[in-house]
Amino acid sequence: MLVLIEKLEHDWWIRLLLMSCRVMNRGVGGVMISYIRDRAREAGVRLLADMIINDRNRMMHMTYKFNHFREIDRSGDVTILENDLGRIQPIPDYLRVDIRT
Repeated sequence: MLVLIEKLEHDWWIRLLLMSCRVMNRGVGGVMISYIRDRAREAGVRLLADMIINDRNRMMHMTYKFNHFREIDRSGDVTILENDLGRIQPIPDYLRVDIRT
């Protein structure tokens, strides 16, 4: 899994969230998004994501939707999603998040 986040003064943008289908099917994408959402809320910033919605990215689009992202704008092929940071699922006790920067 790879996540690229552009951290601006008031906004954090998920520019790339890349994972295999096997990892996504096990719910790891939702856990990673919960972790990022929690850090964004702590930092007091908006959380946005770029998404090219097509058949190939359908599972990722659904992962964003299940994690409370909504479409707020479009720029060409790119849909801009925003999360309200209101409902963040706790990370299950049986998982450990190891972040390397």
